[in-house]
Amino acid sequence: NQINSQKIKKAGIETVPVAHDYISVKVPEIEYYIKKKYPIIALGYSYHKKKNAIANITTAVSKITGAGLKVHLLGYTSPSVLGKLPVHYCDSSSWAQEGMYGNILWWNPKKKGENKTDRVRFLDKEDTHKKWPNHHIGSYKYRKDFEKYLMDELELSMIDLYGHKKEFLRQIANVHYFVGIQEEIRKMHKVRGFKMD
Repeated sequence: NQINSQKIKKAGIETVPVAHDYISVKVPEIEYYIKKKYPIIALGYSYHKKKNAIANITTAVSKITGAGLKVHLLGYTSPSVLGKLPVHYCDSSSWAQEGMYGNILWWNPKKKGENKTDRVRFLDKEDTHKKWPNHHIGSYKYRKDFEKYLMDELELSMIDLYGHKKEFLRQIANVHYFVGIQEEIRKMHKVRGFKMD
């Protein structure tokens, strides 16, 4: 990544470098990019994500923001992570994948806690009601509220979400969720005193 970034930069194209070694086990990627004063450093896939994931991401984000630079977190869009860290940008493929796997993410205002995200599961696979009984649409305790939200915000009914365009419409519902949680994450940042200019 470093070599490719250097080649692209020499060609006159500004890039956002991507670090994969969060804790400098193999190479001090983050330190190198900080030293080169890249204004934004992205954190991509790392084998550190699975083992002690949050601690390692927190360490990497602290290094970058401690140097006065910005972080772009790749593959994470959970408010539980983003709301607790001074991450400036993020992206993942969840908006598309969740819908294809029969799920809609919803910011449930009746849910307790800071992260009010619910993953509502549909009966696309026969055993989903057994694996996730509390989130399956058939037994989901907030179903009426969820249906009202879908109709009020997107003019979607349950028939739409089971019809021929179900994957596409679920993706639309998930995009709407991600657009909406931006403000919720900003509120979490404000509570924690993060200056995100």
